[in-house]
Amino acid sequence: MSDRDCPARVVVRRPMNDHGTMTVELCETNEIRHVCEYATPELERRLGSLPAEAVLPLAMARVGVRANVWRAVAIPDRRAADAAAVESDRGLRQPP
Repeated sequence: MSDRDCPARVVVRRPMNDHGTMTVELCETNEIRHVCEYATPELERRLGSLPAEAVLPLAMARVGVRANVWRAVAIPDRRAADAAAVESDRGLRQPP
């Protein structure tokens, strides 16, 4: 997995529509991304079943160079994602 495919915690802002596109927001940066491609049909089914406001880790890769269009690569293992979130939180905490 390349750096750009590293999982990020996202919030589903607009669930998947009839055209297979969904809008997510990165929790850490508030960046909005439009997910339009999926690595596997199973991943597309899993993401398509999510409601608005669902929060999950999602690995994505940019599609093309100019548009804000992304390909969902994977939903990481829950335990690995939780461990990554703890590490991320440690880096964000201010010393007492």
